[in-house]
Amino acid sequence: MTKTILIALGLLLSVVGAGCSDDGGSTPDTNKTLDAALDVGPAEAGADTNPAACMKGSDPEVVTFTTDDNVKLEADLYLSGQANAAAVVLLHMVPPANSRANFPLAFVQALRAKGFNVLNVDRRGAGNSAGNAMDAYLGDKGKLDAKAAVAFLAAHACAMNLDKLALVGASNGTTTVLDYTVAADGDAQQPSPAALVFLSGGTYTEAQNTLAANLSKLQLPLLFAYPASEASWNDGFKTGAPAGWQFKQYAGTAHGTGLFSDKPDSIADVADFLAGAL
Repeated sequence: MTKTILIALGLLLSVVGAGCSDDGGSTPDTNKTLDAALDVGPAEAGADTNPAACMKGSDPEVVTFTTDDNVKLEADLYLSGQANAAAVVLLHMVPPANSRANFPLAFVQALRAKGFNVLNVDRRGAGNSAGNAMDAYLGDKGKLDAKAAVAFLAAHACAMNLDKLALVGASNGTTTVLDYTVAADGDAQQPSPAALVFLSGGTYTEAQNTLAANLSKLQLPLLFAYPASEASWNDGFKTGAPAGWQFKQYAGTAHGTGLFSDKPDSIADVADFLAGAL
């Protein structure tokens, strides 16, 4: 049984349990129950249950959701227009100097063209999200941002295929990607990613968890995309790398999401990688 099924069953049981009463009470409002359980508002995570919930618009929907440690995050949600589509979560470079605005629209549109739902998140302390920016990049709280983003997708009225979930981290965002992936492994309540992208990974990526110590949890497609100036850390994983790992080096020094503007072909490279992986 997949994690997605287990999560759905857990949500369903909690809803049914919440609505049962000894005096024969009425059937519960499942949307309100789910919203309360996930601490999100009715316009945020699935209050709508009609087919319009999957409608693909030209502009993103600005959504909010709350982490396990009660930090409210804001994100842009771009829908694919189809139910049961794969989902990609974007996690930008170190806050507060960076935000979800780092990811260019051209990259998001390239992902949508592949049929993906895209959730572009302001990490804690960045953009319009609350919280302490230092908690995003020092210590292990950063993974809670990714966990809340994935929980939001799991509860969305447009059913998404979280067996086909990808996380894209830029610079220190790779730390959150790795920490979430390690934490989700073996946890039926957290969907494990099916693919990862590291844009300019570095020693900071391994602040809490090393790749070497978690190879058994990283037997999945993983793209290392990086400039030549940052080749040392990335190339160090080529020898003995799992079969699904790929390495793409670009000339120059452009860091993280800067690759997309400096080397526009990197946009198609990442989108194509994810399409092949998912």
